[in-house]
Amino acid sequence: MEAYNIQNSLDEYSAAREQFDTLVDGLQSGAMMEAEHGEVEKYLFKGGMELLRRMIQGYMDALSTAEKPRNSMKGSDGVERTHRRCGCERPLETVFGEVTVRRMGYGYPGYESVYPLDASLNLPPDKYSHGLQEILSNESAKGSFDEAVKAVKKLTGGAVPKRQAEALTPKITADFEAFYAKRAVENPEDTTDILAMTTDGKGVVMREEALREATQRAAQRSRKKQKGSRLKPGEKQNRKRMATVTAVYSVERNLRTPEEIMNEGSDNVAEKSPRPKPRNKRVAASVKKSQEHAIDEMFLEA
Repeated sequence: MEAYNIQNSLDEYSAAREQFDTLVDGLQSGAMMEAEHGEVEKYLFKGGMELLRRMIQGYMDALSTAEKPRNSMKGSDGVERTHRRCGCERPLETVFGEVTVRRMGYGYPGYESVYPLDASLNLPPDKYSHGLQEILSNESAKGSFDEAVKAVKKLTGGAVPKRQAEALTPKITADFEAFYAKRAVENPEDTTDILAMTTDGKGVVMREEALREATQRAAQRSRKKQKGSRLKPGEKQNRKRMATVTAVYSVERNLRTPEEIMNEGSDNVAEKSPRPKPRNKRVAASVKKSQEHAIDEMFLEA
């Protein structure tokens, strides 16, 4: 049987193979053989991120090599782009680090160029990959942008400066309403089980310009009254906006014996029957909508 030559298809990954060999050589070195496991973890984390970065770079290079030229390309505006340019580059900051995407571009005088490879890869319009944006959004929700930027740098091989993090966060949530609208139920669930609705709220401290109009006026009056003095207990009102969370779900009836109800707080697992789990649970949350609006939508969902 004729041997199958895979060398050509692996050329784009030569840098990744080189990094892998470097990592193995490092692990086999005398110094690393005597190192504590924490040092080994740090060594592999840093070197492993670089290995993964080189692998995704090789993948992008392989796609670039395989991309076939076209005579023209029509954009979403319906205009035919007839001028083809090869080797167009754009940076992409991934969870492993920055890579370069090389692809063909199609343009026409007076119109923005289009890149078929960008579309097939679903690349974001800005520099930062969707994976990196997801981590950034999760970390931004936990605290300050400074802490989010530090967490991204600590948890990934990529980096997002603070100013870019501040600009990216609103863009990440731009499809929020469309996401919920897309999940709308077309047909009611065929069941006689319990239909449960639940709601909760949490006051979130906001910048004054982001408060609701009435709360903003109250905050301004309160500020004038305090005249720069430190806030005392009970004086921190008019600083928050209510975030409302709603949920609608189906659940089977939880039939219990009197003994189970009496032993509700008992640690005796043997006397407890498993609770039915919620089904088709749909959760919505908003700090922008009023409580009345959010609860109205919950009833419509139900």
